[in-house]
Amino acid sequence: MEPGTSKNFLKDYVRLSLDTEIPDIFMFWCGLSTLSAALGRRLWIDRGEFVIYPNLYVVLVASSGRCRKSTSIAIASRLLRVVEPPINIIAQKITNEALIETLRVVHMEDEKTILRETCEGFIIASELSTFLNRKSYEGGLGSSLISFYDCEDPFEYRTRGRGSEMLRNTCLGLLAGTTIHSIRTAIPMNAVGEGLTSRICFVSVEIPPPPVAITRTSKEKKHLHGMLERRLQEVSRIRGEVVLSEEAERFHEELYNEFYKSSPFWSDPLMSGYASRRFIHLQKLAMLFMVSEGDELVVQKRHVTFANNILRQSEVDMQKVVRMIASSEQGILIDLILDHVTKVRRIARTDLLKSLSHRVGTKELSDLIETLVHTGQIQSSVINGKLGYELAE
Repeated sequence: MEPGTSKNFLKDYVRLSLDTEIPDIFMFWCGLSTLSAALGRRLWIDRGEFVIYPNLYVVLVASSGRCRKSTSIAIASRLLRVVEPPINIIAQKITNEALIETLRVVHMEDEKTILRETCEGFIIASELSTFLNRKSYEGGLGSSLISFYDCEDPFEYRTRGRGSEMLRNTCLGLLAGTTIHSIRTAIPMNAVGEGLTSRICFVSVEIPPPPVAITRTSKEKKHLHGMLERRLQEVSRIRGEVVLSEEAERFHEELYNEFYKSSPFWSDPLMSGYASRRFIHLQKLAMLFMVSEGDELVVQKRHVTFANNILRQSEVDMQKVVRMIASSEQGILIDLILDHVTKVRRIARTDLLKSLSHRVGTKELSDLIETLVHTGQIQSSVINGKLGYELAE
């Protein structure tokens, strides 16, 4: 690690959000995504039957206009665009065929290797639905995203004019944002379970940080940007096989066995696919924590611990997001009502109807409330002489 570069990339990256309205957890996952994009498939863990690369699919989820999703993604984009040679950044709406063509890049890995076709890319989308929707998913983009996340080699596809062709050494990463209400538009139901959602780390924030009326670029932040840019340039040159130390391997095995025996995800059809891939996610993250600290290609126990902790922190909200994608419109409205009541503890019916008037009418609200009352989640109450609702005791 050269002088003047970040000694702990992720720690310094999160400091960029000081005096902003960006939640630390969004910055943290954007930092992980940034490292991942700079690495491509130049680092790997060999597990015999398969190889794990540090590419990630990360989707930030929050209400519209809150938590500065687009701002946090833009910071990652600016940092990645200074890396040389340039990272293949995909930031526009694209068809499946165009994505495949965009990933075809040939370059010299280093002076000791022959020309080698590498098909890598990194998708940046401040709004996921502009890149992915039901039509594009069913048009082949969904299956390609799954294959490219798995770094399939070779990836075979058919063209209209040239017949069957192949991409070699594929690798794709994704950093995107979406709102709670548009996520079902971006990700169709058939992406849930064993499909695409099991490969995505959803990071959700419901309560934004305190407001900041004016943000300023301080000398400290400019200095941080410089250190992070230099470190990313170093990271882009790292290449080799990563191994786990004996202590890290034993701890990984302990975590795996405990999760296998006790996790409720296995019996949840919406989360069972994620459960089967959880420890692939964990090893990807452990590699990124390792690179954040230095150039030694050995994952230590602390890196596995960090990776496990960040996954556990995100998994609670991940379940909520996946349920939202899979639920009916009625189920979404029920969750929306329950969220309103949960946040304020007690709410008058008139206030609740005002908050949801763009989504539900008076009669439909009554039916939905009745469902929540009968299932024991909320109860009727009198608030300032008016009918209202509160969480059931």
